[in-house]
Amino acid sequence: MSSEELKKYFEDAYDNLDDQIKRILTEDIESKNGNVITRMEESKELNWDVFICHASEDKADIVEPLAKCLRSYGVKVWYDDFTLKVGDSISRSIDMGLSKSKQGIIVISKDFIRKSEGWPGHELGGMRAKKMKEKTKIIPIWHGVDEDDIIEYSPSLLDIKAINSKRIKLKEICLSVIEVVRPDIYENIHRIDSFKKMIKETKPELIPINDLKSGPIRHKELPKTLTTRINMIFKTLSEVQLGTIDEFTDAFKRDIDPNTEIEIWERIAIQYHAVTNKRELSINKKKEIFAMLLQTSLGFDLNKFKFKYLTKEDISNISEDISELKL
Repeated sequence: MSSEELKKYFEDAYDNLDDQIKRILTEDIESKNGNVITRMEESKELNWDVFICHASEDKADIVEPLAKCLRSYGVKVWYDDFTLKVGDSISRSIDMGLSKSKQGIIVISKDFIRKSEGWPGHELGGMRAKKMKEKTKIIPIWHGVDEDDIIEYSPSLLDIKAINSKRIKLKEICLSVIEVVRPDIYENIHRIDSFKKMIKETKPELIPINDLKSGPIRHKELPKTLTTRINMIFKTLSEVQLGTIDEFTDAFKRDIDPNTEIEIWERIAIQYHAVTNKRELSINKKKEIFAMLLQTSLGFDLNKFKFKYLTKEDISNISEDISELKL
């Protein structure tokens, strides 16, 4: 594989990271809390990350797209279409939403200002009270309004840094909100984006494998609970793994989080054993299986994997074996 092909391989592997991150984060949220759209009345203890205060006229234009974008990254969002149904008390549901939300978004538009005497104004009053009492952050989004409109409506809102929907795109608005309400998620997104940028901007260069330098040893010694697991992994993969047990162990000592890395390798070892233990396979096929499992663990698209030794029947058997595992 040429240096340009190698670079393209990595770029393709990370092009869909946004979707992968969204899927993982969303699955994590739902596994812990059940369906995020669960009715509040049925989930009294659920705390929302953010509540969107808005006028109904702005729902289709900005509120729904923003809410969906936030939820796709794992942010728990509440606004009326998620929980309200015909016959619900709007006032009571809004109060409940505010009481269960860590942060508040105000979509300030001309329709919002026009309806300020109605329930949108009630939402705003509730958020102001909560902000004063609990130091809750309020994020105003100016939607089709300017500074003069805000001064006329509520001069105090000028003291709060706002997002202007005229100046930035929806995804940028979404990420700006995530940075405030879920900095942990934002940090992961930012880290991945930086890594993708680094890959795209890196000049490919082929160098002898012996010239590659290993990272520093971050853990002088690993606890026995980890070294025992490392030995089991090495024994399982010994026929396809290059190097000695000491070299294999040193690689984990260089990791920031050895335990997480060991868990990944345990998964690979279990899958490898399940696939190779049941049937007679050549060493070349075993090496190809190991390479496939390793690349899959790194997020590479299996459809792009080039099989040289494994047949379609082999691949079908491998898929069946792995699907039977409870991992």
